[in-house]
Amino acid sequence: MFENQQQVINTLLELDFDLDEKNLKEKVHFCIFGGTAFLFFSQRFRATSDIDVLFLNKVMNNDVIKIFNEYDINNQMQGIVGVPEDYMNRAYELSGFKNLKVFVAHPIDLVISKLIRGDMRDATDV
Repeated sequence: MFENQQQVINTLLELDFDLDEKNLKEKVHFCIFGGTAFLFFSQRFRATSDIDVLFLNKVMNNDVIKIFNEYDINNQMQGIVGVPEDYMNRAYELSGFKNLKVFVAHPIDLVISKLIRGDMRDATDV
């Protein structure tokens, strides 16, 4: 369960350390969406059980995806949630990772993705 941004960052740091063993040829690039991303912009946002991401690499290694899943980081929103084409122009980059290039979606893109999804819990989030 993730209740604040520090818990998210700590999880990403642990993941980054574990990925060292994989000797990746390139960093894994992704953008955080969903409830987890809201934790970076609001102290009063509800806790979330996972980290929803959109992978930005063209090809993802199945072993790497498996490791991400072990950390409750999933790409189930890949191809499902509508986001503006230029969302990466507004995304914020998190630094301090060796094997990861991490972005957090801008609040406007978070709201758009939640409204498009149309889940009642998402509606209360925005």
